[in-house]
Amino acid sequence: MTANRHIDSVVAVTGERADGGWVVDADRDRCIGSGSCAFAAPDVFSMHGDEALWYDPEPGTNPGFLFQQNTMRDAVLAGLNLNIFQQHADRVRMANIAQMINVLQAMVLTDKEKMLVTPTYHVFEMYKPFQNSTFLPSELATPEYRVGEVAIPAVSTSAARGADGAVLLALVNTDPNRPARVTVKIQGAAAKKISARVLTTEAMNAHNTFEQPDAVKPAVFSGGKLKGDTWVFDLPAKSVVVATLH
Repeated sequence: MTANRHIDSVVAVTGERADGGWVVDADRDRCIGSGSCAFAAPDVFSMHGDEALWYDPEPGTNPGFLFQQNTMRDAVLAGLNLNIFQQHADRVRMANIAQMINVLQAMVLTDKEKMLVTPTYHVFEMYKPFQNSTFLPSELATPEYRVGEVAIPAVSTSAARGADGAVLLALVNTDPNRPARVTVKIQGAAAKKISARVLTTEAMNAHNTFEQPDAVKPAVFSGGKLKGDTWVFDLPAKSVVVATLH
């Protein structure tokens, strides 16, 4: 993350270091951590790393503990980041989530004796087959998902060869409103069978609660079909799909 030489109500650049960098003071009531500062002062900071989504803490909790709900939106972000890490497997040898329980993009939420797993947990669990796999390069042509002047690829993917020789394919549809059809041709392997799961919901802000702990959970994915030598995947809107092709 870099800071431009600028003063605003959240962040003040107060000096210059010997190495040419800037000394930055932040209003800790409004800006905690690199991701928070980038969102709070976007005209000052640009962010070049992978960050969790930061929301307001849940009502009734200590704001300093950063306890926040975890939604389908976070699941999409988790899938995007895991795909990015896998696409750069030549350099990224290990990656882990920074906080696991009750803070930011948590995998587990607790309340006294109660516990639930979040949509982010489910994405990590779905990607388990990629552990100890061998990266496979992939090429993807995809339309954009656009909001105003901001655009990202609508679909993200990563592929690998599992320890048993199966081809592993992860697909993320970032568009919250539109399904996506993805056609896949595999070179150097003849996959004829598929097993796959999908994580998706009706609403982007859907989440699990202690009253409904399974509101968001993976299901069997039946939207992958082999047509000739091409696999066709029909991805629901706002979805994460992990498939094993044999």
